[in-house]
Amino acid sequence: MKKSKKAITLTAILSVIIIVISLFTIHYFVNKKDVSEIENIEIITGSGFPRTTCRYKIDFLNKSVMHETDKTFYTSFTDKDAESFVKKADLWGFFNWKESYRNPNVHNAKCTNIYITFKDGFVKKTICYAKFPLTYYIMAKVFEETFGYSML
Repeated sequence: MKKSKKAITLTAILSVIIIVISLFTIHYFVNKKDVSEIENIEIITGSGFPRTTCRYKIDFLNKSVMHETDKTFYTSFTDKDAESFVKKADLWGFFNWKESYRNPNVHNAKCTNIYITFKDGFVKKTICYAKFPLTYYIMAKVFEETFGYSML
């Protein structure tokens, strides 16, 4: 009897694990982006009062990054960097973030606006104000590792 209960419990646990892994895999491959689909990613960050703003534009067509704070400068990246970034962004759900993450009870907080422009003309917008996606700080590290700057 005890072996039967253990076997049923083990089977149930393994079934749940298999279902979760299957759903994650399906979600990953269905929503997977390719670097060839992305035209650019524009990120505008600000915080405090008076608001200080930084703007970044990652141009996947010309393999360049525009950095704009008190002055503007450009850096470049490779095809390998772009492919690695998109692969990690897919893994962490960056292209599937909701349109809005806001905490209306906070004032003068950190805000981040993200605009992803695809080659078909579609623009995916994510606005964060004092509230962020669960993988926000993981993606901040991905941006820094790939492009050399913490853009989020």
